[in-house]
Amino acid sequence: MSTSSDTPKGDKPLRQPSAASQPKRADAKPGLTLLRGIAWIAATSAVIITLVMNYDVIWNMLADGVPLVLEVAEESLDTFFEKIVGLNPGFAQMATAYTGFVLVLVALYLLVRKIMSLYKKAETKADALKMTYANAWKLWYEEQKTNLLHWWNTLDLLNKIIATIAFILIGIPLALLVSVVLGSLVASMI
Repeated sequence: MSTSSDTPKGDKPLRQPSAASQPKRADAKPGLTLLRGIAWIAATSAVIITLVMNYDVIWNMLADGVPLVLEVAEESLDTFFEKIVGLNPGFAQMATAYTGFVLVLVALYLLVRKIMSLYKKAETKADALKMTYANAWKLWYEEQKTNLLHWWNTLDLLNKIIATIAFILIGIPLALLVSVVLGSLVASMI
């Protein structure tokens, strides 16, 4: 680290991040990146399904808890205005209503700002994820296609015919099984 006369004494030179602190996703295998994305989608789906299936418990907690919290806050504010500020009960209720109105407006403003910033972050992250997973999918697909073509070119005519018949005999029942499972899953949801 050099100290030159043109650098002020209190300023620290900018540090370049080391190679060890850089994320290693750029050189990760496409299959692993794709698997990581599928795991996140599965976890998110599990949380959403759990919330949807237990909506009655969550709704009852919200329906009972929110009014109770608001009532406690209102009574505390009324008591504050009556005892500490010294207002009579009528003016204390008016002051509580106006205070609550202002607090709701401030909370609404902050909520809208937070939602907008989260939306912008999610939009940029979604675009980045689309590009990442699209590239990972393309790389994985090209790798699998190359492997399959290499394997296919090593076969002679008889083995190619046998492999085609095996793919058909395995593929058709497998497709039927998947369609029956998905159909029964959809039918059970209705």
